[in-house]
Amino acid sequence: MSSPLKLLHKLGKRVWRSKGNIIIEEEEDHNIDHNNDDDNQAVKMLRESLLQDQVGDDPNDDRHDFHTLLRFLHMRDYDIMKAKDSFIKHLKWREEFGVDAIAKEFKFVEFRDVQRFYPHGFHGRDRSGNPVYIERLGMIDLDGLLQVTTMERLVKHHVYEQEKTSRLRYPACTVAAGKKKKRIGTTTVVVDVKGLGTSSFSKQARYLFLEFQKIDSNYYPDTLNCLFIVNG
Repeated sequence: MSSPLKLLHKLGKRVWRSKGNIIIEEEEDHNIDHNNDDDNQAVKMLRESLLQDQVGDDPNDDRHDFHTLLRFLHMRDYDIMKAKDSFIKHLKWREEFGVDAIAKEFKFVEFRDVQRFYPHGFHGRDRSGNPVYIERLGMIDLDGLLQVTTMERLVKHHVYEQEKTSRLRYPACTVAAGKKKKRIGTTTVVVDVKGLGTSSFSKQARYLFLEFQKIDSNYYPDTLNCLFIVNG
């Protein structure tokens, strides 16, 4: 496995080669509402445990909705106390990092310039209705990128996009799917690694992508539908 693919593996992705140049990771279909009795009971128990610590007592707070809590339960294999601990850390991070303010106020005015050195973004939906995120990792030019923005703003932009996906993209894709029992809550990711070499992963680049991975795995868990790595 080449060094860039080793890094992708380190980022928490189980990757393997399929026919041609496509590497695919399939995951459970998250787009069907599995609101079975076990899930309902687990979420109820997690809510009760949070309320005992006076966490989540605002019924209008969408951060405590059923599916958000269920994602943290999935993350911790339905261990109530571990899910609770992870969820509380998630809320603490949101407060310290100012996530709600970023979601409402952050303006990534340099986006067009950034795209020249780091092409990435959402493009349509897959056949199951999931939003599709495409990243041309092999075309990243970190030196040029850091001339038009900063690492800090790139991380904020990443968080802004995660919030936009949760608050807008998933609900819009759910409506577009046109099925009352179908809920979209995951993303299909396509990473194009054409041209990617060891030189593409400098210390700064590794820091940036590991920071993205840490945020995604700790604070936006269970949102990957499947991963396609092309031109590897």
